[in-house]
Amino acid sequence: MKKIDEIGSILTGLRGDRTKEEVACDLNISVSTLSAYENGERVPRDEVKKRIGDYYGKPVQYIFNSGYNKNMEATKEEIFSEKEFEERITEEMKEDLIRMIESIDDFTPICRLRTLVKDYLEKKDRKNAANTDQSMSCI
Repeated sequence: MKKIDEIGSILTGLRGDRTKEEVACDLNISVSTLSAYENGERVPRDEVKKRIGDYYGKPVQYIFNSGYNKNMEATKEEIFSEKEFEERITEEMKEDLIRMIESIDDFTPICRLRTLVKDYLEKKDRKNAANTDQSMSCI
C-alpha cells in the first residue's frame, strides 16, 4: 500500500479540473469522504477503490499500491510499434489482436503481451504457409 498522503496526491491529480462535488457525485460518495481521501485522512474500501479506478481509467494498483510499476502498463500503440510487428500485421489481424489484448487483465506485463502477439503471428504465418502449400499442390 502506498503512503496515504501519496494516495491523496494521486487522487487530487487525477481529479484535475473537475470539482469535488462532480467527482463525489459520479462516484456515489459524499464530498467530505472524497476530501478525506484526497487529504490523506482515509483510504477507501476496496469496492470504492474499484469505482475510483474505473472512473479515472486507471488500474487500482496504480492509485493505491506501492508495488505498481508504470512500466507494466502496455498500450496498443507500444505493442504494435515494434518493427517486427509493424511489417507483419494487417488491419484485420490488428483488430483481432486488439480484442485479445482488451480481454486480458489490465495488469499483464508488456513482455507477456508481446509474447502473445508473437504467438498469434506465428500461428497466422503457419496457417498462411499451409494454405500456400495446399494451393501449390493443386497446380
